[in-house]
Amino acid sequence: MKKIAIKLILCFLSVSALYSQKVRFGNVSMDELAMRQYAPDTSAPAAILCDYGNFNSSNLSFTRIIRFKIFKKEGYSYATYALPGNLKSQVSGVTCNLENGKIIKDRLKNESIYFERVQGDNYRIRVAMPNVKVGSVFDIQMVMPGIPYEWKFQEMIPVKYNELNLNWS
Repeated sequence: MKKIAIKLILCFLSVSALYSQKVRFGNVSMDELAMRQYAPDTSAPAAILCDYGNFNSSNLSFTRIIRFKIFKKEGYSYATYALPGNLKSQVSGVTCNLENGKIIKDRLKNESIYFERVQGDNYRIRVAMPNVKVGSVFDIQMVMPGIPYEWKFQEMIPVKYNELNLNWS
């Protein structure tokens, strides 16, 4: 029984390490772009393929990368996404589409990033991703000082992979 538990833990850690090494902002795979539906929930209009957060204790900053896939027109609403943050947050985004067998990337422009004061120094950051259509995959990356205010492991749409690293060294 102990051997099985150890093998399962090692398998999980190796899969986790492999996937987290693949999480690179804007580095979308052909498989992700070719995906037509999310197998565990074929009715989903969109899915979060990856929500990855990492706290860097050496400079006290937090980086978050969220990767979405749009399956249906009903999923377009996720292209206007809101994140908690502050005025010192740096936000970037890229939408990837497959056109004639090539990956076409459209960068998020500063005019499409909005900061709304919630209370005090707390802000809601809204982004409106460019050129989103059925089949699009888009990444949103945010770098902010400190640790995140919140972290959700589940959303209204399916989440394929979610990882939060709060390493203190």
